[in-house]
Amino acid sequence: MLIANLIRRAMLVALACIPLLSFPDAIRGGALLVAPLQASQTVLEGIDTSVTFRVTNNTGQDLVLDYALTIIQGPPFDKKDPDGGDNVFFKSVTFPTVIKNGDFGDFIYGLRDPNDPFDGPDDGLNNITFQVGMSPWDEKGTPAINTAVGLGNFIFDTNGVGSTGALNAGVLAQLEACDAAPATSPNPCTNGDLYGGEFHGQPFPALATVNVVDVPEPASFEYLLIAASGLVGIGRRGKNGR
Repeated sequence: MLIANLIRRAMLVALACIPLLSFPDAIRGGALLVAPLQASQTVLEGIDTSVTFRVTNNTGQDLVLDYALTIIQGPPFDKKDPDGGDNVFFKSVTFPTVIKNGDFGDFIYGLRDPNDPFDGPDDGLNNITFQVGMSPWDEKGTPAINTAVGLGNFIFDTNGVGSTGALNAGVLAQLEACDAAPATSPNPCTNGDLYGGEFHGQPFPALATVNVVDVPEPASFEYLLIAASGLVGIGRRGKNGR
């Protein structure tokens, strides 16, 4: 009876751990772990920044990059901020094509933060989701990578070189559609396998935030109006001696 209870408890613990991974990855017996190195950051409007997602390979196999899809969903544009001063935009990306077992690779996204001198004092929160798929590497080559920038940044293996799996054209079409018109954060895209035997980074997707803040800018019409009103008030008090 004691042994049976111990076995039952062990099974319950194992089952409780499975939701930490997507089901196919749990069956494969390994994990591709993702951690944003800047999970939450605040920047002053007009200051460019970057966000890094570190991908650690604990799957027991060397992996090749199938794709990475990163989506920025920022505050809505308004008439007072036509240049998107409270939004960040993709400027650059660097990434590994192969991550060996026990090693990690950094996906580094440079972000442009335009400064709008006529934007009044307001803040903007940008949610950045990152999902990555990697499949077992055949050690014969590295893939040709295409980068597509829509509302997201989509990098993917175009020719299957290096992967032991076959391309799923339907998933590719879904990912391209999500890059162009993502759903609402925090789950903007599909989670199908682009190549057979693919591992998905966990969590899927990973999330980082960039909050753009500003101060009343001297060129802001609203700021100038407030300042002028204050000067008029001071002049009147000085003239009347009060």
